[in-house]
Amino acid sequence: MAGTHSLRGKLTLTVPLALRRQPTRVMQWLRQAWRGAPIFSLVMLTGAILCALCAPLLAPYDPIKTHPVHALAAPSLSHHLLGTDHLGRDVLSRLIYGARISITVGFLAVFVAGTLGASSPSSVVCTGAGSTVSSCG
Repeated sequence: MAGTHSLRGKLTLTVPLALRRQPTRVMQWLRQAWRGAPIFSLVMLTGAILCALCAPLLAPYDPIKTHPVHALAAPSLSHHLLGTDHLGRDVLSRLIYGARISITVGFLAVFVAGTLGASSPSSVVCTGAGSTVSSCG
């Protein structure tokens, strides 16, 4: 058996299938693992982490300082990109600084849950026909 490959319609090569390298199981798994949703999720998570780490550099205004004169200002490209709240605080700056807390709480929750789950005796997997969590006790 042979496979036919065409290079832009000009040259056709016939290569025996035995000479083609089959992808390894690891390579097949990696191709499946890095499709669609995982890449998008990784990009979004990386963006949120970078935003949280660089909050002092990215935030255009102080997120705590109030400006009653600018209270409930509409979003604009010239001053407050997402507008202001009822105390005149910049909404974009508050979102950027809020990402720091959200990322910290998320990582802490995953760490605590992983630590407790891995160290508890109930983490032993029960196997067998008809076994349930309550019968694993």
